[in-house]
Parts: sequence; structure tokens; C-alpha cells
Amino acid sequence: SSARNASIEVVRFSGMTALFRANMEKANAEIEEALSLFRTAHDLRGEAWALQNLAWLAFIQGEYPIAESRLETSAASFGEIGDWGGVSWALGLLAWVRFVQGRMTEARDLAVRMEQEARELGNRWAGAMMNVLLANISVWAGELAAGRDQARAALEIFQGLNDPWGEVQAMSPLI
Repeated sequence: SSARNASIEVVRFSGMTALFRANMEKANAEIEEALSLFRTAHDLRGEAWALQNLAWLAFIQGEYPIAESRLETSAASFGEIGDWGGVSWALGLLAWVRFVQGRMTEARDLAVRMEQEARELGNRWAGAMMNVLLANISVWAGELAAGRDQARAALEIFQGLNDPWGEVQAMSPLI
């Protein structure tokens, strides 16, 4: 029912609000509750988004294997329902998870693929974020010229989007 779906969304958004306020314990509890409610309602899309939100929480708390598992499940669920935007978001974050785990080749391969898909779909922000990741990978691999070029490309896009947070992300590998 629409009332049930609305109440599930309230719980999920409450969890996301807690996340943005850095109240990780509350964010985790509320998003876990939303995940359970989505599962009970057989809402695969909602479940996939909740898993992705929980993966983000795990990622920022350094729980990389948990983040990886949730992202793989989320991407598979999005793929099952044909939500390619959801698949892209999950795989883009998965590329970052693999980077911080030191799995550079896997991270690079996935980031290249996701950057190309983002470009093809016209998602400039997602493409720029993959450029930031590729810049970081290049810098860590000692490929400084490639890292500089990727970071500059990302910076230009973020400036065009008027996204100061993205600009800061792009400047880090550039510096």
C-alpha cells in the first residue's frame, strides 16, 4: 500500500538524515529497519537502495568487506529489476571500496568501465567521480602525469557543475 511505502521511506530518510549528521549508530539502525521493511514489502528496488546506503555507512566506517558484500548484492538486485542507474551507483562505490582495500587493478578496471558508462549516459557527476578515483589510482601507481590529467578533467567538470565538494575531491590527487 502507498501508506506503508511512505512510512518505509520516512524511516529510510530519517536514517539518511542521521548519516549526514554523523550519527552513525542511529543511521545504521534506521536504515537496517528500512531494509527489513522493504524486504517484508517485497520491494526489491527499496531493498537495493537500503543495502547501498548501508554499504556507504560500512565504507566510511572502514568496514570494507561488509561494504563490498552489500554493494555486490545491491548491484545484483538493481540489475535484476533493470535499474541501470542503481547498478552504476553500486559499482562506482564498489570501485572505491576496492581502491581503499589496495586492489588497484580491480578498482581501475571497474572505474574505467563506470566512467565510460557515466559518459555514455550523460552523468557528468558520476563520470567526474570516477575520474577522481582513476586519478588517485594513477598517483598511487606512480603514473603522475595520468593522475594529473584525470584530476584536471574531474575538476573542470565539477567546476562546471558548481560542485565545491567535488572540486575538493578532484584537487586532492591533483595536489
